[in-house]
Amino acid sequence: FCGVCGLGRLIAEGQGDLLVELRAFASDPRWRVREAVAIALQCIGKADPRRMIEICEGWSAGSWLEKRAVVAGLAEPVLLKEVENSERILGLFDRITADLARSARL
Repeated sequence: FCGVCGLGRLIAEGQGDLLVELRAFASDPRWRVREAVAIALQCIGKADPRRMIEICEGWSAGSWLEKRAVVAGLAEPVLLKEVENSERILGLFDRITADLARSARL
């Protein structure tokens, strides 16, 4: 858990190559590790909200657990202060919700 959270700090400090590892942890079978991914994303978002949203835009097309990390990571009030960020975040939530609704109909 702590190591995965630490990845967020390292990525926020510029080690973007660690994003691959962080994304892999989003699909870990342990719920606590998956929650650490959301916390790591929030750490990135506190340092650079736009970069975090860009990351989440990519992940939002991934697996259900990656989508879950996106929603949990973006559900952070600090990220919603800027209108532009809020619009992008709500757009991601809409897209993920529509994906979920589509899959339920299949």
